[in-house]
Amino acid sequence: MKSRAGYVADWRNRTRDKMAKAFKNTCSICKRVIDDGSVLQYHFYNPELMDKNVDFIINNFVRNPKSWIKIEESLKDCICICPICHRYVHNKKVDLPSSFIHYGEETERVEPIVEKYYSKVKSEEKTETES
Repeated sequence: MKSRAGYVADWRNRTRDKMAKAFKNTCSICKRVIDDGSVLQYHFYNPELMDKNVDFIINNFVRNPKSWIKIEESLKDCICICPICHRYVHNKKVDLPSSFIHYGEETERVEPIVEKYYSKVKSEEKTETES
């Protein structure tokens, strides 16, 4: 018979794998496919949340198990990325792509919020360099 800790560990692993499969186990920036769902990370693509440096931290959900419905709600606002690309995003060395696989979708689609945000940032940078 499994201990309670064993059941929780199984739930965590299944949940991570389910999350990764919903994004085709693919980093949306470098397009690398990563088979281990525990490696992938999730970043809010909404610039308002992005600017506040708020991330959907799976470990918070995994440490304190939540219902799958609550996890799904957060995933709908996230982009799936590998840890290396995630660090680049936070260090502002790479921009989020405007086209990526959204939660549970088969193909990439453009996210207007991201596209609008980066076009605004680039125009502001251009104005600053002209001054």
